[in-house]
Amino acid sequence: MIGKNADVSVEQFACIHTALGFEFVTFEDAQMGEEYRDFSNELVRPQILEYAKNGLAEVGLLEGFPERAKYKSDKLFAEAIEVHCGLEAGRC
Repeated sequence: MIGKNADVSVEQFACIHTALGFEFVTFEDAQMGEEYRDFSNELVRPQILEYAKNGLAEVGLLEGFPERAKYKSDKLFAEAIEVHCGLEAGRC
């Protein structure tokens, strides 16, 4: 737990992450905690995307996978993914 009196700044997130790795870090200041989670998520984003891409390729679903930019909302994108995976749109 990193307390409010620690006076942590966003610029120190990299140092905190280096020191703690992917251990759970909580902040007494909820806003600072949210910013740190966003920071940490962006660090692992490339690995997660690569893992997902490989998983889709393994099951033959990478080709023709819907592109997010082509859909006006998350709901429409999710429905396109459902259809791509052989499910009824809106079912999940």
